[in-house]
Order: sequence, then structure tokens, then C-alpha cells
Amino acid sequence: MRWVLGVLLLISLSACAAPDQKLQDAGTQAAREAAAEVGTARVAVQQLLEGKVWAQPANQLVADSEKALDGIVSGFDSQQPSSQDAQKLYDEYSQALDDAAKAVTTLRIALKNNDKAAAAQQVGGLEKSAQKLTELAR
Repeated sequence: MRWVLGVLLLISLSACAAPDQKLQDAGTQAAREAAAEVGTARVAVQQLLEGKVWAQPANQLVADSEKALDGIVSGFDSQQPSSQDAQKLYDEYSQALDDAAKAVTTLRIALKNNDKAAAAQQVGGLEKSAQKLTELAR
């Protein structure tokens, strides 16, 4: 009888932890995917600035990364934190994802305006975003 109560307690405790773990897993996956998109945008602009790729393909790569990031951000935003700890975790992931999306959008605008100086200034921000996302993806 005792072991049955122990098993029931364990099941109920694991059920309580499951939503936070689900949020952690979703955040890790979103961060991993977002880091890849930020990396793509960063490489595209670096190649453009070094004269290794033309503007149109670089613009397309950045626009595609921006679109993918928008989907990643909205997908993660649909998560429902179930506790204060989960809310803190949610906020941390959301902030990193939003920062990455804004950096890529700013880059796209600079490239569309053919403003290579502004695009070059975004490289550092993209690297910071990618680093933060990579840390969260672990």
C-alpha cells in the first residue's frame, strides 16, 4: 500500500513539473532555431560587406531569416507559463528571441536601403544575439 502512495505522489509531482519542463524544452528549441537564423543573417551580411555575394541574394537570405524568426517568436509566445519560475524563464527566452528578431529586421531595412554602414553596425548585435540564444539553447 505504501509503495502505491509513493508512486501516486511521484506521478503527481512529475505532473506539476511537466509544464515547466515543456516550457524549457520549447524555449531551448526556439533558441536553437533562432540562433541558426541569426547566424544565417550575419554570414549573409558579412559576405556582402566583403564583396563575396551580391546584394540581392544577401537581401533574400536576411528576409528569409527574418520571416523564419517571426514564426519562431510567435510559436514560443504561444507558451503558457504555469508558475512564477516558469514566467521568469518565459521572459528570458522571449527577450532573447525578440532582441534577435529586432536585430535581423533592422539589418533587413539597412540592406533594403543599401546602407552598408548601418548593416555593418548590426554585425555586433547579431553576434550578441546569437551568443545569448546559443547559451539558452544548452
